[in-house]
Amino acid sequence: MKRIVYALSLWLVLAGMFTGCTQAGKAGGEPVPADSLKGEQVALTESVWMQYPYRVCVEDSVAVIFDLNADSCFCHLFTYPGFHFIASFAPKGEGPEEIVSASMARFIDKNSLGVLDMSGRKLAVYEGLDARSVPRLRRVIAFTEDVPMPLDFLPLPDSTLLIPDYLGEARFCIAGYDGHLLRKAAMISLSDTATLHKNAPAVAQAWRSFLAIDRAGKRVVAVTQLGDVLDTYAVGSGMRAEAHVVGTDGEPVFQVTPEGYGIPSGCMGYWDVQVTDSCIYALYDGTTFKEIAQSAGMGKQGGTSLRVFSREGNLLRRYVFDRPLSGIYVDEARHLLWATDVNTDNGLFRYRLD
Repeated sequence: MKRIVYALSLWLVLAGMFTGCTQAGKAGGEPVPADSLKGEQVALTESVWMQYPYRVCVEDSVAVIFDLNADSCFCHLFTYPGFHFIASFAPKGEGPEEIVSASMARFIDKNSLGVLDMSGRKLAVYEGLDARSVPRLRRVIAFTEDVPMPLDFLPLPDSTLLIPDYLGEARFCIAGYDGHLLRKAAMISLSDTATLHKNAPAVAQAWRSFLAIDRAGKRVVAVTQLGDVLDTYAVGSGMRAEAHVVGTDGEPVFQVTPEGYGIPSGCMGYWDVQVTDSCIYALYDGTTFKEIAQSAGMGKQGGTSLRVFSREGNLLRRYVFDRPLSGIYVDEARHLLWATDVNTDNGLFRYRLD
């Protein structure tokens, strides 16, 4: 039950602010056949204990596993591809150099990583991510109040940060490294524009998305945590919308209680996404909230389907995993996929992609 509550906690932070509802989604089957994959658990050192290994990210010869429900440190640095432990960093706590509640961790460049503290409304930037040193805190970026509820971020090539806009005025906020809002960009791709105009904050929060950017910094991909929507954007002035893919489970859905609170319905959607020079890899769930309720908090969390899209948004291939997974990293050169499993302490798995 603890895991279910924690997995939905970021959603529930938003749910109390909802004031409207989206249109219902569609049902249907997958348009391409699926190949089954069986993973091998990676043995990690006993020096690390991760309760909720949420994301794995790789940069050259190092990897970081981000524990969303950390006991002492949110991030753990390893060699790559051997996954030999180097150091833990990003300590949990309420001190000036500690993190209260981390919601995402991403590499900013080859030598630095940002950890987003959603409670503290700040981004802690660590440098020295290599096999020879312990990462150290370089700076802390405090976001101004006009950047609404920063839960995720992407570093853009023009030395700015892309952050989802939960007011619904746009899809994204663009902030500087001083934490100030510079501008807003793109629009939520909801088909019911009347609902968007009437209940913009509610729609924006229902459309909470996971993000990815390619190495060239030219394309951003957003996939919805609820429902079944994938959007791509060209990085540049205005973040021009490109592909818009609505899958068979439809757009995000939620209901409104008599008290005016938004309660998610429909289904859980994507868990993670990665965009490379050739493809978009998206980890999909599809579990309905009815099924979650029926499991009484005992069901496992994560996506079991890996969808491989072209960069233009055409579905090319689909894989089905042997377990639910929460975070992915695809190493195309080695034909490997590394994935985290939040249902397993220290859960890191390796899959061969043929």
